[in-house]
Amino acid sequence: MKPRNQALDILRGVAILLVVLYHFSRIRVFFNFGWTGVDLFFVLSGYLISGLLFDEYKRAGTLQVKRFWIRRGFKIYPSFYVMMALTGAALFAAHNTHPGLLNECLFIQNYGAHIWDHTWSLAVEEHFYLLLPILLLVLLKFSSSRSDPFAAVPWIFAFLFFACLGLRIAAHAYGMNWVAIHAETQFRIDSLFAGVFLGYLKHFRARAFAWLTQKPLWAVAVPFLVPALMVPAYNAFINVYGPTLLYIGYSCIFLSVVERPASNGPLARAMSYIGKHSYSIYLWHGVTWPLLFKGRFDFRFLLMGLAVSIPSGILLSKAIEIPALALRDRIFPALTHNRLHKLPQGEGQFRGDAIDKSKASRQHSFSGVSSGTRRSSENRREGPFLPADCGEHKQGEMSAGLWPLESRKTARESS
Repeated sequence: MKPRNQALDILRGVAILLVVLYHFSRIRVFFNFGWTGVDLFFVLSGYLISGLLFDEYKRAGTLQVKRFWIRRGFKIYPSFYVMMALTGAALFAAHNTHPGLLNECLFIQNYGAHIWDHTWSLAVEEHFYLLLPILLLVLLKFSSSRSDPFAAVPWIFAFLFFACLGLRIAAHAYGMNWVAIHAETQFRIDSLFAGVFLGYLKHFRARAFAWLTQKPLWAVAVPFLVPALMVPAYNAFINVYGPTLLYIGYSCIFLSVVERPASNGPLARAMSYIGKHSYSIYLWHGVTWPLLFKGRFDFRFLLMGLAVSIPSGILLSKAIEIPALALRDRIFPALTHNRLHKLPQGEGQFRGDAIDKSKASRQHSFSGVSSGTRRSSENRREGPFLPADCGEHKQGEMSAGLWPLESRKTARESS
């Protein structure tokens, strides 16, 4: 098992704290900006999920989509359906036949009736899990390149950049309620695909990826993130243009930290620990928030919410999510075989992968190679480029989001 990438866990920790602060507080800075944690989760999920698939292709030469879906199911479904079973039992005890229960169980709650205000992003990500492998299979089928069959990914991202933004603009212009624009998959898939683009760079354009990670892109992120901090959360500008601004800004933050070495500092270790359990914290904080504290938003309520939601999420992660992942890895272990030695000469390196050949091996270069060619060959790495966070860390990508406080049904009726 590869070591976890602490930087990604810290980003997850930041994202879940933003979401919790949004739900448990009406302090302006938290309420205006906290909801953007879901956009950070979307970028991270797009990067990690695509990385799983890209890494599988580089290891095995193919994509086992059914296996991928099964492994994703072991990650997402156990905790989610335990929550829904408890929800169903509570509704049955109260003689309440809520129409949103079926939508929740089928992951279509972002298009209709729902019970929980925070599960809409699980639906968006579930749709993404279903669609991305199929898209990559299509690219694989019609590509003539074995070393980089996914070269169309940047162009697809460019298309979604404009298409999703255009859809949000058109939907707002034609009077669609802002909750639907905020939550429906066709309006938000570009945020996830921003992460896919980053994953593509990591696996197939590693020189470009490495160059970007060495730049102070955190400074570039500031003007893209500040509007969400300054403008009220439900502002029309933020609802339409905010997702684009945020995934650009959070992509820059991601690139600024993803290759940083691990830290032994107490804050870094605490944030990465929270990030490791962020899925369960998110899932169950959405239960404690409305059931225990709804309608109370003073500072004491905020502290109480943090004190309840984070420890309970960690405990439930250890009780449900982690055992389910251990069972998954016994029944459906991650693929580890390597195909690169089987490729024809010239296809053994993925374009952009940097190779650090030893000094001794360079001395065996045949004399007919020009010095320029030698320098070029020294900058390529043999074999697959394996990111530091592949393996189990990648299986733990966060799926999270939040419904605005208003009921979607009410918002739809008012549109």
